[in-house]
Amino acid sequence: MEWSDYYTSLTTMLQVADEDGLTNLNLVLMRLIDETELYLFRHPKLDFLATRTTDATQMTTSGQRGVTIPSAFVVVDDVALLVPNLVGTRDRVMLMRVNRPWLDMMYPVEGASRTPKKYETYYAIDDMQELATVPPPTVPTAGQSMRPSQIYVGPAPDGGYTTLFYGTYRPAPFYIVAGFDPSKYSADTQFAETPTAISFLSTWFPDLYLAASLVFGSGYQKNFGAQADNPQQALSWTQDLERLIAVAGSEEYRKRATGWDWGSRPMPDAAGMMRPVGGGGGAVPPVGTAPQ
Repeated sequence: MEWSDYYTSLTTMLQVADEDGLTNLNLVLMRLIDETELYLFRHPKLDFLATRTTDATQMTTSGQRGVTIPSAFVVVDDVALLVPNLVGTRDRVMLMRVNRPWLDMMYPVEGASRTPKKYETYYAIDDMQELATVPPPTVPTAGQSMRPSQIYVGPAPDGGYTTLFYGTYRPAPFYIVAGFDPSKYSADTQFAETPTAISFLSTWFPDLYLAASLVFGSGYQKNFGAQADNPQQALSWTQDLERLIAVAGSEEYRKRATGWDWGSRPMPDAAGMMRPVGGGGGAVPPVGTAPQ
């Protein structure tokens, strides 16, 4: 599904045809797309949509346990160090994830270092956006950290080792890929620089993408502020907020790996439904439904 198809389908199914209607929709379209994409990428039952990558740009420093997390990452799934061996190549030493208090307790001596070894080297993450000294990404993306954090390695490595980060990143939103800009382009091109642009979601899951967009688009068309006309409207927004909190919480649990095994992947409950790591709340409801 190209941008032109998406825009035409969205406006047609929302029955937006007049000039004022298009103008108003364009004002909120980027936020509508952000909500659509964040919901789909965060949903525990849609973990297969997560876009994963590997980064090898970071190095450890002798005697220091901190390594900066590359700014593109949303969730760090695994970390490894490339350690030279006796035959002139490098071994991939996978680090085992623990929580920071355990790491501090086990390796309390500042500056003490050791050559990384498998099953003997650990890492922890406190927060995915606590380190304010790293420049933010040039183009902010919804749901992506603006202030990358760091991992803590224990025991501290004894030299400079290439650090491999494995995890998920947030693709550029559809409106950026298409160059959506109502101030520069007209309805003839669906207000985009590249009407033929496509994205991962629009290509492989156009039905999910359009359906989720219509959920938020339908909400946009209602006057949810007129509580005097409909007392239930405030409640409906509360339900929607709780639904979004459940979905966002799933990803935040994964960032902090707060499950019993300190894993960063969602785990199924007894019914086979995907639930956030760390438990609490059960499965997240499908798009368009409110939690009970």
